[in-house]
Amino acid sequence: MEGRLDIGEPITAIHRHGGFQNPEDDGYPLDTFCFGESRDYFYPNRAEGGLLQNEHSTMWYHDHAIDITAENVYRGLAGFYVSFNTLDTGNETDPPPALGLPSGDFDIGLVIQDRLFDRNGFLVYDNFDHNGFLGDKFLVNGKIQPFLKVQRRKYRFRILNGSSARVYQLFLSNNQPFVAIATDSTLLERPVTVQNFRLAPAERVEVVIDFTFAPDEVFLVNRLQQTDGRKPDKLVDPGTPLLKFVVAKNAVRDPSRVPRILLPVTEGPAQLLPQVRVQRRFEFNRSNGAWQINGEFFDENRVDARPRAGEPEIWILESPGGWVHPVHIHLSDFFILSRDGALISWPTSPAGFGLQQNSNLTSTNWADLTTIPVVTNEQNQVIEAFSDGARYFRLKHP
Repeated sequence: MEGRLDIGEPITAIHRHGGFQNPEDDGYPLDTFCFGESRDYFYPNRAEGGLLQNEHSTMWYHDHAIDITAENVYRGLAGFYVSFNTLDTGNETDPPPALGLPSGDFDIGLVIQDRLFDRNGFLVYDNFDHNGFLGDKFLVNGKIQPFLKVQRRKYRFRILNGSSARVYQLFLSNNQPFVAIATDSTLLERPVTVQNFRLAPAERVEVVIDFTFAPDEVFLVNRLQQTDGRKPDKLVDPGTPLLKFVVAKNAVRDPSRVPRILLPVTEGPAQLLPQVRVQRRFEFNRSNGAWQINGEFFDENRVDARPRAGEPEIWILESPGGWVHPVHIHLSDFFILSRDGALISWPTSPAGFGLQQNSNLTSTNWADLTTIPVVTNEQNQVIEAFSDGARYFRLKHP
């Protein structure tokens, strides 16, 4: 092949993060193909169990080959996978019951990444940094601190943290709030106004920003300082501008809307908890520079749990501290019941959501990833109802 860049590894497996697909199409890390080969993946694009609450919104796909995922994603093997449905139709002019969220040119994906470049402008990656690799330049959609021209109207932004280890806490420079409408793969039950939100690697948050009365320039700013790949340091002010919005002078017609109800949850913790018969505990720790779960390294021939399809379980995800630890469970969404003993109120409400605005918005929604914060013996408790179609589940650090 002419013009090859000789970066990354020519081995890959593709994982659609947040999707429900058959296990053979989930991107098992040892089910790889190499340079010159090909592989078809089948994604059914249907709501699990036929439930409207399981309709997906913003997913993403990325390399998933064992031991080289981080470097291959760093080199660019990742992208958005966006889904629409009968409510979220992708057309802001559709009448109710369609939601009428901003669409077309006003529905924009933003992937935020940190990168390190050498003096010639080539990417640099340290394979031997097992504490979590950090870059010194901030990219949005592959460009260093770019600008985006916007109209004076509402925009929908699907924001993905595509970094290897960096956590972001995002603000608008004019102190305007965000209207959060989705976390990870699914819409929220109700839109919630927040001043800022935190994103760990692989997490997604969707927000609506209304530029109607905004100043001529607005910046999306990260105010979470991080100098160690293991964890963030502290909030700082003014922070680092990631993206400049250049706002047009004149207002335009805006047919989009953000309705009071987005995606009702009809099968939540209240319905699932009485069915629970099994509770499992998974402790994440480090040994010899690698991750362990319950004291065991990954072994493709070992099965650690055998959940039964359609029977909900409570899983306790625990860390002894020292790391901010995102945990992704394949082929199953879940509800977060508690964080370190602090119960999450269900059903969700604007008041309950607002309490999480300086943490993870996924605390109060159907999620596919949760982050164990950096405190001693931090514990997240989640409940999940396992798919009838899935035959295996992977619990991993993304």
